[in-house]
Amino acid sequence: MLEAANGAEIVVMSRRKSLLDDDKELMNSGNITVIQGDALVEEDVKNAYNMGPWDALVIGIGAAPKFTIKGMEMNPVNVCGRSMKVITDVMQPSDIKCGKIVIVSAQGVGDSYQYGPWLSKLFHSYVIKTALNDKLVFENITKDCAKKMNIPYVILRPAMLTSSSVSKPYRMALDLRTRSISRLDTGKAIVNCLDTSDHDNTSVIVGY
Repeated sequence: MLEAANGAEIVVMSRRKSLLDDDKELMNSGNITVIQGDALVEEDVKNAYNMGPWDALVIGIGAAPKFTIKGMEMNPVNVCGRSMKVITDVMQPSDIKCGKIVIVSAQGVGDSYQYGPWLSKLFHSYVIKTALNDKLVFENITKDCAKKMNIPYVILRPAMLTSSSVSKPYRMALDLRTRSISRLDTGKAIVNCLDTSDHDNTSVIVGY
């Protein structure tokens, strides 16, 4: 996504700032600022948000998986919903403006479950059910915040993510039947959501 952003000025908050610091080509591009922060910590979020105003916020929250008797959970547990609650609690009373919210969720959340292949449905139902429920909370908090702030949102639901370095044509639709998409092309889809209003106020699946 950062490479596809066409010279836009970008601020990234990351729990693991060193991962981006090590990318010298990216850091030397002159249009990116990386700050250390945890979306579960209100003070970190407030410090980052106060650097605005923002044309848009892109929010992708992840964590290390942990396997339990209930299936796979994120560690910290329910990190997506909890983090988004902190973020929106900072955004809503602030005088700092934000033009749009784009979040990265997942295929399998909510009504997108029905569009996955049967093997994915089994995986979603039994292995990552708890994680997907957390993503649904993440989505609902986003929609509620956008409505209260009267700004557009896009919920991007990528199919199974791959690490392919080869870009391919991808599709975006509310009812898309698809199996996978690379992280590279997911980044391009995010930029598409920032550059256009085609998918504003929708939960759109992206994949090949």
